Order: sequence, then C-alpha cells, then structure tokens
Amino acid sequence: MGLLTISTILYTIFSFSGAFWVPEVLQNETKTLEPSKGFSSGLNIPTANCPGGWYQYHSRCFYFEGQPKSWVDAQNNCIHLKGTLASIHSFEEYQFVQKVTGSHFPPAWIGAFDAVKVGTWLWIDGTPFDFTKWNPGEPNNPGIEDCVGLNYGDDKGWNNLRCTTMSPSVCAKLR
Repeated sequence: MGLLTISTILYTIFSFSGAFWVPEVLQNETKTLEPSKGFSSGLNIPTANCPGGWYQYHSRCFYFEGQPKSWVDAQNNCIHLKGTLASIHSFEEYQFVQKVTGSHFPPAWIGAFDAVKVGTWLWIDGTPFDFTKWNPGEPNNPGIEDCVGLNYGDDKGWNNLRCTTMSPSVCAKLR
C-alpha cells in the first residue's frame, strides 16, 4: 500500500471521526490566559475550565501524554480523549505548549503532518498552518519524515520525523 493511499485513508478516518475542528473556532476566542501567570514548570497552570490534567490557553485545553506512541497512535489517543494532537498558532502558544510538556521540555508529537502532499504541512485539526518553529535545517527528508514533534535540538524547536517514531505527545481540545 503506497504512502498516498495510506494518507488518504488516514485523512478519511480523521475526517469522519470528527477529529477536525472548524478553523473559525480559534478566531472566536474570548478568554486569554497569559502563559507567564501562575506558571513555572507547566504544572501550575489554572485549569478551571479544563478537565483534570489539562491546561488552558485561550479557548483550548492541552494535555501532555508521557507514554511514547507513534504519531498515528498518539492521534488516536487524543481522539479517545475527545481532542486531536495539538496545533500551534503563535509563538506564545508554542511556549505554553512547551511548558505543558514539563520543565525539561521533552520531545513530543504535535498535530502537524505532510503525508497528504509532501512539503504541504497541515494541522490534523484542520486549522490554518499559520505558525512554524522549525529547527535550523528542518523540515528535511521529504517523503520519509511526514510527522512533526516539538522540543528537538538545542533550540527546542520543531523537527519532522518518521511517523512510526515513538514519542510522547500533546493533545488539544476546545474547553
């Protein structure tokens, strides 16, 4: 089975599972939580509007899953938790998500992929791909490394990886 076939199947499964959010929901954010408030290691983030273990930023809740999984298994886990792998739309949100992973910023899957068309990066939740934090030289290995993790290298930026790589992950959902 070719990569395009697998990508099409994944896209179809995620579409019909409700894993894609309507992009407009991010444009209607009303409550803002600044990452610097009540926040040192990512463990003291106010969660009044999020389930236990989830941390709020604007209108979304984020969750760090420390158990390493492949990108697809991580996405399926996020779907089970009523979310998707996290999309990131600003530098401030990127810093917030980093802190959600813990004080040492371990590598973790996020919801970016280019498996549908090499070099065309998409968010699994269907929101616009309007922010990046690639490490120098990334993305590399087109057609081989189709999924994205954060907290790589000295810059703790994004790296594209083989989707079968085992890694922790960050899920997101609307609060």
